[in-house]
Amino acid sequence: MIGVLREELILLAPVRIPDQGGGFDIQYSVHDTVRTRSETRGSVFDNVGGRRAGGQTRLFTLRYRDDLVYEMRLEHTGRRYRITDIREEDDRKRYHFVTGEEVRP
Repeated sequence: MIGVLREELILLAPVRIPDQGGGFDIQYSVHDTVRTRSETRGSVFDNVGGRRAGGQTRLFTLRYRDDLVYEMRLEHTGRRYRITDIREEDDRKRYHFVTGEEVRP
């Protein structure tokens, strides 16, 4: 399985930045760069600026990490993805299978 993790995936962690109204704005900074295998699982439609915009749903396979959370974003080949599902292969904690939906700016 290790030999097929040939692609690069950037893990982006959320950072809360105070805004002018007493709340927070969330931005993302690079947390780590890992090796992955990805495959397209379908497409997703979202409303962006009042229009329907299409994007991809992808499954990423990466080595197990104990710091992976749903609030993170993934960047792969210049596209950003929000995490919708995190699964483990088995109880041995060798791999994560992470499903991501493309986020349009």
